[in-house]
Amino acid sequence: PKGTGGDGNWASGHYHEGRQLVADFLEGGIRRQLEACDALQGFMFTHSLGGGVGSGMGTQLVSKMREEYPDKHMLSFSVLPSEKVSGYREWEQYSSILSLHHLVENTDGSVMIENSKLHTMCAKQQMQDATAAWFGCGATPPPVAQLNHLLANGMCGVTSSLRFPGDRQLDVSMASLHSTLVIFPRLHFFT
Repeated sequence: PKGTGGDGNWASGHYHEGRQLVADFLEGGIRRQLEACDALQGFMFTHSLGGGVGSGMGTQLVSKMREEYPDKHMLSFSVLPSEKVSGYREWEQYSSILSLHHLVENTDGSVMIENSKLHTMCAKQQMQDATAAWFGCGATPPPVAQLNHLLANGMCGVTSSLRFPGDRQLDVSMASLHSTLVIFPRLHFFT
């Protein structure tokens, strides 16, 4: 249906609807919020690489943020599409390939998460729950809220040393995290 973001099309999400939505997003108060920050270190993005909105508009947002704030660190958490989970939709692979180019150029670190592995982890978590095992609920696909919760927990683990002051060995900035993990600037993908 028309008007649903990127309509599953990377180019539509990146160049057409996405360009205007990103401009509106930046002008709609985000820039003011960022300028009010005392010690802005960088940005973290979460998006899917399978559709038009997450991949096309997501990479448009990353590109514009890199243009506006070139000295800030960019870290993305990107969910890769899976044939096992979403069925075969040929545009998902194209969207992923087109997005990867922008992630190489505009992010300092990219954590790649396989959608099928995310679903497998949630299914295992459901089966460990005695109630789900008793009623056989482990066979149903996990709700999106559970997938998002698992992804958020992973992000919290990666960024905990950035958020909580503590021991000098654990108290790091985005710059030191980047310089420790990324040996070659263009090879900044983590799984």
